[in-house]
Amino acid sequence: MRQRTADLLAAVLRPVIELGLCLLVSAASPAAAPAERGAVLVAAPRPGTDQRVALVIGNSRYRQQPLPNPVLDAKAMATTLGRLGFKVTSLTDSSRTAMVRALEEFKRQLRGAGVGLFYFAGHGVQIDGRNYLIPVDNDMASEDQVKYNTIRLDDVLDTLNEGGPAVKIVVLDACRNNPFQRARGSGGGLAPVLSAAEGTLIAYATSPGKVALDGKPGENGLYTSHLLEALQEPGLKIEEVFKLTRTMVARATGGRQLPWETTSLLGELILKPGTPAPATMAASAGGSAQQSFRGLDRAARPERLSPGASFRDCERCPEMVVVPTGAFTMGSPGAEPDRHPSEGPQHEVAFARAFAVGRFEVTFEEWEACLLDGGCDRWPSDQGWGRGKRPVIDVNWEDATRYAAWLSRRTGKPYRLLSEAEWEYAARAGATTARPWGTEIGTARGNCSGCGGADGGRRTTPAGSFAANRWGLSDMLGNAWEWVADCRNPTYEGAPADGTAWVTGDCALRMLRGGSWVTAPRGVRSATRAYFPAARRDVNIGFRVATSLD
Repeated sequence: MRQRTADLLAAVLRPVIELGLCLLVSAASPAAAPAERGAVLVAAPRPGTDQRVALVIGNSRYRQQPLPNPVLDAKAMATTLGRLGFKVTSLTDSSRTAMVRALEEFKRQLRGAGVGLFYFAGHGVQIDGRNYLIPVDNDMASEDQVKYNTIRLDDVLDTLNEGGPAVKIVVLDACRNNPFQRARGSGGGLAPVLSAAEGTLIAYATSPGKVALDGKPGENGLYTSHLLEALQEPGLKIEEVFKLTRTMVARATGGRQLPWETTSLLGELILKPGTPAPATMAASAGGSAQQSFRGLDRAARPERLSPGASFRDCERCPEMVVVPTGAFTMGSPGAEPDRHPSEGPQHEVAFARAFAVGRFEVTFEEWEACLLDGGCDRWPSDQGWGRGKRPVIDVNWEDATRYAAWLSRRTGKPYRLLSEAEWEYAARAGATTARPWGTEIGTARGNCSGCGGADGGRRTTPAGSFAANRWGLSDMLGNAWEWVADCRNPTYEGAPADGTAWVTGDCALRMLRGGSWVTAPRGVRSATRAYFPAARRDVNIGFRVATSLD
């Protein structure tokens, strides 16, 4: 089984990364011309640089640790690249001598080319911070033998740089167990490429310390198979190819494997021209799904929205519901059963500006749209309960605010987390009782422990499984705690009276509202307040969003 490591959470690659890293490096110089008629590279074209050249190597038949997929991966990659206009040289089960000769010829072919691509599938290790690609005649008996009887990744990059193509791509599907991981100079994984030039794109097949799943014998490896599929989608920019690959791999593995990319590309490169079709994203549980990769285009928001009206600002954006403008009494009265002192003193809050609230908590499906578009950088765990329409969980306050910021950029509208006041106003929906439906918890009114629902106390439920409140908002109580914008303050003494977020106090702690699937009925009330460290993630914490309307 392949060990592939990368860090979707880190903005800067760590000095040592676990072995099994599937690395893709693409470096583009400022001047280039596309290699295929109709391809697009937004940069100053250089005459005579319309050729694409690729060297593809797949090594499977190692004497010590043979691998099932690399030869098949290399053959499939060579075929796909050939169809994309590359002049391809392909080697399988190669010795070091054969690899060196192929690199020398590759450098010669690169002179005058516009795009150069090197693909390697096989064993790769890092020793003393250097990456080594292992030929099949290396017995991997010791670190020294590996260091002096391999191909250094630095040599591959030098070959591309000396050859001089405008765009340089290196694909390393070298995600295997490191036989020297306990040795002094050897670390797990390939070392990161930290000195790549401007215009570099790096794509990794999985997160640090995670196992990248291999393909079955006789099939392609998981990451390469989805990369091949994404490469054949017409009209996608190179960054979109990797976003699509990431989503397909993550969905195919239930989030266990999450590819990651970082890029400093300056232009837009499209390898396969054409009109983008709805891209095939990997199957969700239970079957395949065709979802629009381009389904994030902005939708025109109606100019006038009355209370109760709903809208979406893009196809895969949350459904929003306009709440009435008005005022309410925030907090709980002293006589309310299970009341906590933090819920007082009661005070009047008046909203001067109209706003809309998510009809549901943000779902995994909506989160994945952000992930696909590069605005979010984590694949939160669903605990095996299912994704799709269930509320996204395992997110912290920073994750939630990052999603809202992405939504604002994507739609051009001001999205954010709700304030505590907005949240309670929306949850109550005009009611003054402990819950929007009355004083008692009742039966099957929401998803909590002891609320009578089928999944109460066991897991989240899909959004909208229970009746909405009078304003059409679902799961305001139960299912998942919801992050709000406010800092932690122990009571409402000094709280804003205009409904805005309270952003003074202990801002290392952020407020949560609504209770969750595991919360007892006493905590499932409109006035219940909780707080957690802003960096904390848990299986019962999610969020919903709001947007201002004027």
